[in-house]
This record gives sequence, C-alpha cells and structure tokens, in this order.
Amino acid sequence: MRPLIPGDPAAIGPYRLIARLGAGGTGLVHLGRSETGRTVAVKVVRSEHARHPDFRRRFAREVAAARRVGGEWTAAVLDAGTEAPVPWVATRYIAGPDLTTVVARDFGPLPEHSVRVLAHRPASCRRNRSAVSNSPPPTTCSASAPSWCTRPPAGSSSAPRRPGSTRASSGSRRRRRT
Repeated sequence: MRPLIPGDPAAIGPYRLIARLGAGGTGLVHLGRSETGRTVAVKVVRSEHARHPDFRRRFAREVAAARRVGGEWTAAVLDAGTEAPVPWVATRYIAGPDLTTVVARDFGPLPEHSVRVLAHRPASCRRNRSAVSNSPPPTTCSASAPSWCTRPPAGSSSAPRRPGSTRASSGSRRRRRT
C-alpha cells in the first residue's frame, strides 16, 4: 500500500480514495472508502485505454462476468462505473499480502498443499463459462484465506477450520492432510 500521489483523484464514483494498492497494464487500484465506511478496492482504467470503445466493451463484459462469478474465491464486485468517462470497478477489499509478496519476499516456495489450494481458486472461478478475464497475475491474487476457511459450514456448530483440515466424525479423529 502506497500513499496517493499528486494527480490521483480524491474520489472515484461514491468512493473516497485513501491509498494506492497497485498498478497494472490496464489500470490503477486504489484503496477506497464508501460514505458508510466500507473499505473497497477501486480499479480505475488508465485514460489511454478509456478512449478505445473496444477496450471499454471488454471492460464492461469483464465486470459483468465478475459479478456472476460471485465472491467465494474472488473479491465480490460491489459497484462499477463502466460508462464513466474513466471506467472503474469497486470490489470488496481483502486485506492480506499478494501471492508475489508471500512467495518472493516473505516465505519462499509454498508447501504442495498450499499450492494446490491456491491453484484451485481461479479454476473454481473459471467453471463459470461467462468469465472472460485472463489468468490473474500473482500480484492480484490474495494469499488470504477464503471466507469458507474462517466460518463453519451452514448448519454446523463447529469451530472454524483451516484449509486442508478434516472434520472428526462420531468421536473418531482423522489426520490432517499436509
């Protein structure tokens, strides 16, 4: 996370911008806050791309596809301005390091089980045939636990589980896969 720089807008749509989260070939991603205090990630398309009708159509299709995919393995789309002079999309902000930071800077190669769990996330999203976005780069992949890892399944009174753990049934204990 980096501070805003001179020339960054103060707001995009209804979101006040707080910081820069990252940049890519097609746009900048800012940390934003709604009027009600909700923290969001706001991707703003670079102005040179916003001038091209074909790019704008693709961007609008990707936002629509992201809305259909949902938010279990991706940050849910909360709002978008695909027809704005400079198109943007606001998604749920997921705090945590990106995959590049985890692997390249902090921890090095991940255990095989972690790699399998992380590889399953985009594959799960792609099962929705309407998704048109290319594979996300590691800098846009959150290494944070998905929501199902931190809450018990519906109808369960069990404590939260970590990825790879198994639930004991009828008093028996199972070994956790590693």
